[in-house]
Amino acid sequence: MIEVIYKEEKKTAQGNDEFFHIPKNIRQIGLISDACKIYVEDYVYTFLGKIAAEGKEKGKLALLLGQTNWKEGVSYLFVRCALEISDTDATPEHIGFTEEVWKKIQEEIGVHFQGQQIIGWFFSYPGIPMEITQVLQKVHQNHFGGSDKILFLMEPAEKEDAIFRYENGYLNRQPGYYIYYEKNPLMQAYMIEKSKNVPMEPEEQVADTAIRNVRKIIQQKKEKKEEESQRKSSMVTYAATACVAIAALTVGINFVNNYQKMEEVTEKVEEASVQSKEVKKEVEPLPTASPAQKDPTPTPKPEISTTEKEASDKNQLKGAGKETMGKVASREESDEAQEKTEKNSADDAKEESEESSSASVHESYVIQPGDTLFKISMERYHSMDAMKEICELNDLSLEEIIYPGQIIVLP
Repeated sequence: MIEVIYKEEKKTAQGNDEFFHIPKNIRQIGLISDACKIYVEDYVYTFLGKIAAEGKEKGKLALLLGQTNWKEGVSYLFVRCALEISDTDATPEHIGFTEEVWKKIQEEIGVHFQGQQIIGWFFSYPGIPMEITQVLQKVHQNHFGGSDKILFLMEPAEKEDAIFRYENGYLNRQPGYYIYYEKNPLMQAYMIEKSKNVPMEPEEQVADTAIRNVRKIIQQKKEKKEEESQRKSSMVTYAATACVAIAALTVGINFVNNYQKMEEVTEKVEEASVQSKEVKKEVEPLPTASPAQKDPTPTPKPEISTTEKEASDKNQLKGAGKETMGKVASREESDEAQEKTEKNSADDAKEESEESSSASVHESYVIQPGDTLFKISMERYHSMDAMKEICELNDLSLEEIIYPGQIIVLP
């Protein structure tokens, strides 16, 4: 089926505009014949599809009403209304248009579609082929004679339709037709009235065991899906809780490690301070001996003879010279050793004092979240050269990670 939509009809009628006009807002279904152009109003097409869908187990009949015009050898058929025909047989084997049916049709036309002429009929049946049978041909010749009457066939299941036009004694299928859109108050009012007269179907009363079992199975499957969904959500919650616990444990371990390192650094600083104080106490000036202590009172010597005295004097002179030389050398060595000891002690005391004084002027800093050695060096000293000195003071390496809460000493 070919469908083409036109927003505006390019060709307009000439010479007899006072009798009919060509719709401008149209939709093309299939190909259009040059000899006959068929226009079906949208309300009519919708109504026919609706009654066909209602008759999926039986046939449906309707009368097509509208207008027929000619222009320059071309016939124009306008299907503006459709009247449903009920209370009659409608099967592929028999279609009953009795006198009673026609009488009722005329009455309803006078009520709903006064002034409209009959231009054809509509027939739908489940599984009907889109071709003309002998029954359809006979019904059309007996009740819808004339070269401009049409038959609209529709199959409700496949929603297939076709329009046939009677010409040269036979119903010929048309290659296509138009659906046009215009105000159609007659058909609109008829459809509203038909919808009011449609009886409401009673509510379905399900008492069959098989249906109840099916519904029970569906309910069980639904409950099973809900249980699986709840189980999956609980597993996700458990996993999330475990991840949070692991993260908290990791943070706690890191905090403990940082605290231990902080205590170690504090202990080292305290030990250095204590050692500095001890060195200061040890390095004190030694007491000097008084002249009285250096020259004790001499003891009296026994008297000796002159010869012995001379020999003794000579020996004493010699011994005194040696002794004096020895004492002088020993005194010089002792003084040098004492000077060296005092110098070393003073140097050690000076170094310890410098270390103690340097340790006392160093600033303690608590590591904050996001801190790095590079960041501290740049913020405090505006240079990355201070990183090395910070590492030396805190016994750290440049690659070592620092943690929030850790205390370090800054130069």
